[in-house]
Amino acid sequence: MNSQRPRLLHHDSRPESERSAYDTAQVCVNGHDINDSAHSSPEFNQAFCSKCGAETITSCPDCNSPIKGRLRGSMATSYVPPKFCGECGKAFPWTARALQAARMYADDLDKLSPSDRDILKGSLDELLKDTPATPLAANRFRKLLEKAGPGALECMKKIVIDLLAETAKKVILQ
Repeated sequence: MNSQRPRLLHHDSRPESERSAYDTAQVCVNGHDINDSAHSSPEFNQAFCSKCGAETITSCPDCNSPIKGRLRGSMATSYVPPKFCGECGKAFPWTARALQAARMYADDLDKLSPSDRDILKGSLDELLKDTPATPLAANRFRKLLEKAGPGALECMKKIVIDLLAETAKKVILQ
């Protein structure tokens, strides 16, 4: 009979942000990337955003998990802050603020009926995710904004373009 003892795993006492394959990002609440390597390069951290003056965060306001930053050791030159927290699934402040601005803009589109404005606002959440409903939401979004008149689609794209899922971009930007 084999009397080997089970191997005990050594507890790693490093903080979670240092055990992950990803560094922690620092992002302003409006979505501007401040430092995609906030732990390994803290000298680039800022309390406030130099682009808009908003406060910066390094963790999810809902669950306090670190914001996923640059892959450690990566030579990539660009970083895009995530739209949603990978731990709790909640929208980060920049995502929530863009959605709020888009909904406010939809309310200002006088050429649309109240029910059209509601449909437009209801389609916004699906535009940020790649789900089976995304192409339908993107098609509705595009048609309603074209109905709203010249400039409506361009203005709305400026509000949400950075957050759109790839599927939505293909339908809307065609």
